[in-house]
Amino acid sequence: MKHIISRIVLGSDLNHHGTLFAGQMAKWVVEACLVHAVKLYGRAENIVCVKIQGLTFKHPVDNGEVIDIETFVERLGTTSLTIGARVSTADPILETAITFVTLDSKGRPAPHNLGPES
Repeated sequence: MKHIISRIVLGSDLNHHGTLFAGQMAKWVVEACLVHAVKLYGRAENIVCVKIQGLTFKHPVDNGEVIDIETFVERLGTTSLTIGARVSTADPILETAITFVTLDSKGRPAPHNLGPES
């Protein structure tokens, strides 16, 4: 199952070069992957981000451009969910994966009980 979230780049999202600030892109990508993980797992309160794979931009993104963030399940471990992301405009911008871990009530990793069919 794939999800797509679209964002328009606004002036407030730009860096000192007038292109999309990398930190804003990172925020959007982590958020999109978290939304995917929450939809899969069924709740947000027991999920934390533990790893962001490198973000290598293939080209800058300008003010007013619309980006699409496509998310998909890359891997399901026992307590982890790795959600992949592809970001693009008309051309690919970057690919990454974000790993989340599900926690028990004491903050320790706990099985999410999601099967391969999820």
